[in-house]
Amino acid sequence: MAIARLTDNLKLDTGDRFILLYGNVNDRFCDDDLSFGNIDLMLWRYFHAQGYQRIVFYDGSNKLFFKDDESERLCRSEQTPVSSNLSGVVTVPLPRLCQGPLGKRRLIGKATKSMGSTAALSKPIRDSSCEQSRMTDLSAIAIIDHILTNETTKISTVVVFSHAEDLTQSHITGGGFRELQNRLMVWARGGSHENNLCVFVFQQTTREEIIDLCRAHELSALVNCLSMRGTDGQNIIRINGPEQQELLNAIHYYRLTNHMEVDWPNLERIAAWAVLEGQPLSFWRSQLSRAKDFSLKSLSSMVVGDRTYSDTSAEEKLNELIGLDSVKRQIRNKLAAARQLGAAHAGDLHMVFLGNPGTGKTEVAGLGVAQK
Repeated sequence: MAIARLTDNLKLDTGDRFILLYGNVNDRFCDDDLSFGNIDLMLWRYFHAQGYQRIVFYDGSNKLFFKDDESERLCRSEQTPVSSNLSGVVTVPLPRLCQGPLGKRRLIGKATKSMGSTAALSKPIRDSSCEQSRMTDLSAIAIIDHILTNETTKISTVVVFSHAEDLTQSHITGGGFRELQNRLMVWARGGSHENNLCVFVFQQTTREEIIDLCRAHELSALVNCLSMRGTDGQNIIRINGPEQQELLNAIHYYRLTNHMEVDWPNLERIAAWAVLEGQPLSFWRSQLSRAKDFSLKSLSSMVVGDRTYSDTSAEEKLNELIGLDSVKRQIRNKLAAARQLGAAHAGDLHMVFLGNPGTGKTEVAGLGVAQK
């Protein structure tokens, strides 16, 4: 059920405690079960499938929230006695910092949720002496620190910071930011459970923008993480548009729900062409939800611009062009060498087209764009 563009480059056996995601993180995703979801839901499904027992989410608005009852139960179990298959009853109190004015068991309010929905930890709490409308940043950070570093329990835990930009001085108040700076250094080294992870989801589109943000707010642990891992992308992953299989999942969803007809013999090739458009899945959802069929003709009507897809090969289109004899000859020679020796042994297949405006450079170069 994993989404290739989201999880293929995640390496959980490297010892990294921080995973950073950025780029097209606000897109929708479609898994092999033909179900759509946002990045929070897909991360929950992935880490749950990897065996993580407790998956906790944080953002500036909701503070702590969950996608499943078990994760919330395991978070609450750090405060109150819970049943254990091994030792009967285990009691693990939260640190005093987490207790709050209403007592440690009132800090996390009871919330109602369903699978796949967002449920906030903190429901408005009232008593005769004070009113606490939601969890404070300082309390949330203390709870996160406890579940990541607690040496008493060994519960594999992932904390997902859904909007990592919220971890800045302008968003975290009440002394929480200074505590966060200190705690990040501890979390980067790892807690009692060697597999505990922090996942940071950034809205920025480049690593450089994230580094600038973290430096501006003196988030040294994240700056070090970005600087020391180089540019190989290991656990620092840019989320792009959907790959072919994910787009096929979306196509099949609308084929089944909207009775959309598809061109079965050419379906995979058409999907591959659609991927080359570089559009997010949210764009394709909008197009597919209104389409009566998915074919070469309908794809041409969906794409931005005036590009037309057809069954005619790029080589055939090149032959139909008037003139350009030298260009045609060079391309034919390269194609012949590639077919005879294989692309890996045919030399450099890249070409640069030079010439004055109106001589056909763009038209020739664009012939291969829609080829798989």
